Amino acid sequence: MIGEDGLDRLARLIAAHGPLRVDQFMAAAAYGAQGTYRDQDPIGASGHFVTAPEISQIFGELLGVWVVAQWIAMGRPARFFVIEMGPGRGSLMADACRVFAQAPEFCAAAAIVLVEPSPVLQARQRAVLANAPIPVAHAPDLCAIAAGPAALLANEVLDCWPIRQFVQTPDGLRERLVGLDDAGRPQFGLADWAPQGIGPLPAHWRAAPIGAVLELRPQDAEFVAAIAARAAQAPMIALCVDYGAMESGIGDSLQGLVRHQKCSPLAAFGTGDITAHVDFAHVSGLAAAAGLQVAGPFTQRALLLGLGGAARLAALELAAPEAAPGLQAGFARLIDPNGMGGLFKALILGGAPAQNA
Repeated sequence: MIGEDGLDRLARLIAAHGPLRVDQFMAAAAYGAQGTYRDQDPIGASGHFVTAPEISQIFGELLGVWVVAQWIAMGRPARFFVIEMGPGRGSLMADACRVFAQAPEFCAAAAIVLVEPSPVLQARQRAVLANAPIPVAHAPDLCAIAAGPAALLANEVLDCWPIRQFVQTPDGLRERLVGLDDAGRPQFGLADWAPQGIGPLPAHWRAAPIGAVLELRPQDAEFVAAIAARAAQAPMIALCVDYGAMESGIGDSLQGLVRHQKCSPLAAFGTGDITAHVDFAHVSGLAAAAGLQVAGPFTQRALLLGLGGAARLAALELAAPEAAPGLQAGFARLIDPNGMGGLFKALILGGAPAQNA
């Protein structure tokens, strides 16, 4: 149930601005005053959810191997950015740094840039990465990072981006809003006007039945445009890992999570995490239209096994036999085809400046 502080904050927002669009509701919950990603540490046993790097060190180590491989593929540039969006507690990058430390030439060229809006998490990241083998800095967004060859990691980032929701009604498409009921509790409702500023409707919406919930992800386009802009200046590649479907569809994917328990997203305002499934086909289509190369989406299981996860597990077991059961359990959770290994997908986007004729 939504806490009194969250309810008061939401009530003030609605009183000042009227019923909120779903993306406005999500943005306020995540980044507004006392938002989940602004003033809290939502990750781990004491938070609302755990991510792959918190489950197994192998995840971050394998992504570190991937980053070094991209640097080599780009011709070992003398200046290279390792960018992580939404780095959480810094666990993924800390694990990747163990790989980086084994490659002195890479360390001489590379710099880590963390894109993190939360002051609380920024402080934790600085502490965790205090002894990183390469320099570490923070940036507010991709556009603030200097041009140069780069590899970007985004694990469980796209699912946090605010979405807009619409419902197909007998009178046409109507935007879903969050307002208050007669008792002052949050509830979903529909705008009584036609939606504005959504552009041409996606093809898969055209046959949506009455009552169907349809979702738009405006920030996907901003993300792809930022990658394409960097790729126009220097070689750029991005690896995104998140949960969602490989094909675009219809339906309500908005969900809340409080202390590791699923709940209504309305109940999670001010008390938990609010996310929505990623539309990987949509992101892929935007990237292709922007001239980027696209690989995937494919499952997290395929990604981790393809990067040598089984061999890394075996090496860790050999080095620390007493830790083998925990290592096995953590990695098995990440690659379980009926769990995280199948639900989570990976998408790679890349590009390089056009060569002069």
